[in-house]
Amino acid sequence: RYPYPPQYVVPPRIDPKELRPGRIRYFVGALIVVFGMVAGIGGFILGMVSSLGLPELEHHVRASEGVSFELAGGESVDLGLYLNGNGGAGDCVLIDPTGREREPVDPGYTHSASENGESWRLTGVFPDTEPGAYTLECRDTGTHITHALGDIGDGEDEFLRGTLLSLGLMVALPILGLVIGVTLMVLTGVRRSQHRTRLIAERLHGRPGSPHA
Repeated sequence: RYPYPPQYVVPPRIDPKELRPGRIRYFVGALIVVFGMVAGIGGFILGMVSSLGLPELEHHVRASEGVSFELAGGESVDLGLYLNGNGGAGDCVLIDPTGREREPVDPGYTHSASENGESWRLTGVFPDTEPGAYTLECRDTGTHITHALGDIGDGEDEFLRGTLLSLGLMVALPILGLVIGVTLMVLTGVRRSQHRTRLIAERLHGRPGSPHA
């Protein structure tokens, strides 16, 4: 029934260096995964530092002193009253362009941070401060403290948005890096396998006794 015994062809050995795309793409894919994780952690840290950091503090004044300044711009702002010593929000008043004294109100939350080696904490807020000429006067409390004003924006809302953005970056960037990196490595493996199959078929072609001969 079989005049000739079946012949078995041993596939030729393919050097992995011959396969395309090169194995460097595995390294690139792994690097993308690592970079995504690092970027996620870095984005979270930077976002939290930005959210927890101090606003730009201006118009510094010591106890028993006052400072006059011009508030520019076309919109009202919430001015936060910060101090770097022992004292309370009632130590200072803000005199508006009409000569009326405004007492700071409770911000409803706490905020403390350091800048240039000095610790500052929020003690009060002058809300809805319109553009114009103002004077910040601080009473003598018998202690060595310094007050300063800074635009605190939306306060707690900005902190919440910054925190959510930081968490989003910490989750989204590693996932994105994982998807891109793993996809690249899988596609590289599939294409290298296809290339290996093609090279084997080409080298078997024409060999005596091979099915392609």
